[in-house]
Parts: sequence; structure tokens; C-alpha cells
Amino acid sequence: MSELIAEMLQRDQQEIVNELDEVYRIHTNYMRRHKLLREVHIRFVRKKVKDIIYKITKNKLKIYIDKEIVILKQIPRQVREQSKDYKFLASLLNKQNIWF
Repeated sequence: MSELIAEMLQRDQQEIVNELDEVYRIHTNYMRRHKLLREVHIRFVRKKVKDIIYKITKNKLKIYIDKEIVILKQIPRQVREQSKDYKFLASLLNKQNIWF
């Protein structure tokens, strides 16, 4: 991952390694069902690096070994929990073909 980020930001790989706080992979049921690759979650030491990567990837598509890389912003925990509370209502409205 540090190689890809270093290439994106046009910096030395060692500088990027110093900017990474945590890098880990996650298996989800969705990925298993659809036979997709695992998600890679990255936390940066400084927020500025993350913002620069978002700006760069907004305009350009990243490809690594013939696969498209999608970079997504983190969804805060509070927002995820709120959406869980209304999931039953959303599914009920979808069944009745009501747009909300």
C-alpha cells in the first residue's frame, strides 16, 4: 500500500511509511458472497495526507495490476449507528415502492 500511496503523492516510500498509523485488511460477508477482494483500511498520522489523497483520487482513477482501486471516505460511527436504527423503516418503504 505504501508503494501505491507514494506513487500517488509523488513522494519517497519511506516518508509515506512514516505517515501511516495503521494498515489492516477486513473480511466482510458481502465480499465473501460476491467473491471480491478484501478491503484494506488505512489510518494516517496526519489528516492532511488523507485529504490530499481524496483530492487526487477524486479526479483520477487508480489501477493496480489490472484492477481498479476505489478509495472511500470513512463514515463516522455515529452516522452508521443512526442508519442502523432506520434500516427497518427503509426496507419497509422500499418494499412498498415509496421513494424517500
